[in-house]
Amino acid sequence: MQAKSYLSSAVRTVVLGGFILLAGCAQPPTEKVTSLQNDLSQCETMGAGVFAPADFEKVSQKMAELTGLMDQKKYRKATALADSLVAEVAALKSTVQTNGKDMAGKMVESANQELGMLKVQLSPENLGILGDAAQKYSDQVQEYEGKIATMQSDLDNGAYLQVHENSPLVGQISATVQSFNTELEQAKAAQALKKKPARRK
Repeated sequence: MQAKSYLSSAVRTVVLGGFILLAGCAQPPTEKVTSLQNDLSQCETMGAGVFAPADFEKVSQKMAELTGLMDQKKYRKATALADSLVAEVAALKSTVQTNGKDMAGKMVESANQELGMLKVQLSPENLGILGDAAQKYSDQVQEYEGKIATMQSDLDNGAYLQVHENSPLVGQISATVQSFNTELEQAKAAQALKKKPARRK
């Protein structure tokens, strides 16, 4: 009877010790870490470094810390950090979407405004004054219209980073407006000089 009681006590001790051991050895949150890495990569592809640079840097640092904990097999701390990062990565993705749409929309709007200014300058009268030199500006207008249409399509499809990468177009159109005005003034000055009567000797 005593032997049976002793054996039962020993079994309980072994089982209890096993539970304690299992509790102390947390399982690696491999799937969650992989999912977070994929989500963060997606944020980067969407333009997190452009549209939410501070938040992206903060989350990236925590992801690096998480990777370090996994390498050191500190799974309990890794799990806690991974759990907190789920919400942060989701918030980052939302911020990138919001900021990206806003910034891309403003870029398309600015490009259209600059192109509108250029079209106003390309009046039949001004084109007549420029003569043959006017054709290159008409060609540029068509080229800019095509590029803006592409930007608008990217904006509609949520490809905000693509729109941002075409942002130099705004400056190019502005430079064309300035170039046109310069050539126009030179052409007007040349016409005025031709019409000016020659002085009598």
